[in-house]
Amino acid sequence: MNTTEQDPFARSPLHLTTANYVTDFWNDSCAVDELEYAMANGGVGATTNPSIVLNVLKKELPAWRGTLSRLFDENPTCRLPGS
Repeated sequence: MNTTEQDPFARSPLHLTTANYVTDFWNDSCAVDELEYAMANGGVGATTNPSIVLNVLKKELPAWRGTLSRLFDENPTCRLPGS
């Protein structure tokens, strides 16, 4: 169990840094658990690259399927070759 689960008023070092210093924290992953942690601790968003996205999608495709379908529906000219 992490510190924030034990004490709802305790904050992670990441949260304390973003709360006390002029900084924006961008998480370099799109893994759901990592994004949830980052956003709960002062993160402002996520930035990633194709190899990270591919590795996450290999592990978490069901979690992202709805979002991917919505993005493809909203952007009909954005399709993978052969699809």
